[in-house]
Amino acid sequence: DGRGEKGRISLALRPGSPALSAGSPALSPGSLPATPPRSSLGRSEDVSGAGDSRNTEGGSPEKTKELLLKEQAIAVQGAELEKAKAAFELVEKRANAAEASLAALEQEAESQRSRRARIDDLEMEVQSKASELESQAAELEATKHRLSEAERAVAVVSSEYSTEQERQSRVQEELQLRIAELEAQALLWSVPVAAAEDATKQFAAAASAATATASALEDKCQRGGGTSERDREEVAEVQHHHQLPPARPPQSLLRAAGGESSAEEDDWHEPQEDGDSRRPSRA
Repeated sequence: DGRGEKGRISLALRPGSPALSAGSPALSPGSLPATPPRSSLGRSEDVSGAGDSRNTEGGSPEKTKELLLKEQAIAVQGAELEKAKAAFELVEKRANAAEASLAALEQEAESQRSRRARIDDLEMEVQSKASELESQAAELEATKHRLSEAERAVAVVSSEYSTEQERQSRVQEELQLRIAELEAQALLWSVPVAAAEDATKQFAAAASAATATASALEDKCQRGGGTSERDREEVAEVQHHHQLPPARPPQSLLRAAGGESSAEEDDWHEPQEDGDSRRPSRA
């Protein structure tokens, strides 16, 4: 920083230092300037001008020469001192500049340390954000996986729902067709069934009348024995009056009603040998 050089200059300018000694190169006769200082020149002129008087007064030339040498040495010493002072000032300026530069460097270093600390904080924050983003990315991936599974489940349920809807539609169509068929059959059966009901009622009434007639004839037979022509005419009149139907309903009526004739339905009694009128074995 230049302070060592200041110290060296201070040591060089101390009294008794080698730089100020009589035998030093700075004070050697060859190092003296060619033109002596004005103060020394004036004094030398005075001395040279008054040499005769000193000589006449008994002055010694050796002493005069010694005085001149001392004056020259003092002048050289002053010049060296001025040079040293200028060098010292220059070194001091350089030292001040170096100190200012050092302070600026220290301030810059402090700023760099602050920036470095800020960068470290930012790096830690970035690492924290990166970890958080990684966890969020993992969670998002898991959510996407769950969403895909949910979409597949929804697709399966939608397919099953569509299949069920189609099945329900087919069942509904079949039900509607069946209902229409049943309604048509009901319409077709309504007339034969009504006719069958009417015929059944007529047959029941005729059977009742025939039963009553047969009972009367039986009573008469029990009382008088046998039947006469008059009784047969009476029975025929009763049959004609009540319009007694045949012994059983016709096959067309049974087929229209949805039934079929069987051996049991054909179980009707033929006319009795004893002359009883034809009557069914069951009502």
